[in-house]
Amino acid sequence: MKIGIIIPYYGKFPSYFDLVLKSMKNQQNYYFIFFTDRKIEDVYKLPHNAISYYLSFNELVKFVESKFKDLKIQLRYPYKLCDFRPAYGYIFNEFLKDYDWWGYCDIDVIFGDLNKFITVEILNKYNKVLCRGHLTIYRNMEEVNNYFRLYHPLISYKDVFSDKKSVGFDEWNGIYKILQFNKIPQFYDEFIADVDPDRRKLTLTIKERNHRHQFFVYDRGKIYQYFIMQSEVKKREFAYIHLQKRNYKPHKLPQDCERFVIKEDEFIEFDDNKINEYLNYRYSFKDIVYPWQKKMRQLKKRIRNWWA
Repeated sequence: MKIGIIIPYYGKFPSYFDLVLKSMKNQQNYYFIFFTDRKIEDVYKLPHNAISYYLSFNELVKFVESKFKDLKIQLRYPYKLCDFRPAYGYIFNEFLKDYDWWGYCDIDVIFGDLNKFITVEILNKYNKVLCRGHLTIYRNMEEVNNYFRLYHPLISYKDVFSDKKSVGFDEWNGIYKILQFNKIPQFYDEFIADVDPDRRKLTLTIKERNHRHQFFVYDRGKIYQYFIMQSEVKKREFAYIHLQKRNYKPHKLPQDCERFVIKEDEFIEFDDNKINEYLNYRYSFKDIVYPWQKKMRQLKKRIRNWWA
């Protein structure tokens, strides 16, 4: 079974992109297909299950427009691509002929063992698996590839694609509601470590999964959360960790490093003898100003998009 993940990406890659590629390399059955104006191979070594097509943003826009000749689409800035994601199976169909499934993901994600969580049993039962923009996959068949066209009294892909603003069509308020209205089963489970972008300390968006003392690790192809419960150190495995809207320092990990701690703004080699040290997060002035710094970055981004 082959799963092709479509990733159009325009802009600067995160400083830890080599770690993202490392985590992609371990995914059996998953293949990552990049469309970008960056020559990735000049900077990074692509894993065996990744391929990159060099395409300017304007060329990509024209390509998407050619798929919707009866519609004046609005695709003025890269982030708007998120609204087109549910249509990737239709838009990029010529690149997906050899795949049983297709999907999309973010690149601020470090993957664990996807096959452990997205099992063959799940894939046999559903046509759409997961519901978040950072990773969702669909069965590659004409009916499914056109799910985005299905009727909903309040949501229309034509309105979305012709709207300059990003509306989150790839998640809960878009394709999820359309399939729900049409009574099409969707698999969803919170087996992901989705990190709260408003907190400097790595804190999960599902509050009940947080612990006062905790940290996260990439360990030989798996993602773990270490925490203290009832005076004992325990760990929980996740399918992946989503490090949304975070600025990381360039890391100094050796290329062959297969175990590292994912901290709030850096990555360090994992040492089993330092687990207690990792568990003790020290709050500082940076934690106080972090939300304001984030809001300023978002404001600058909105201004750039408004001028686009």
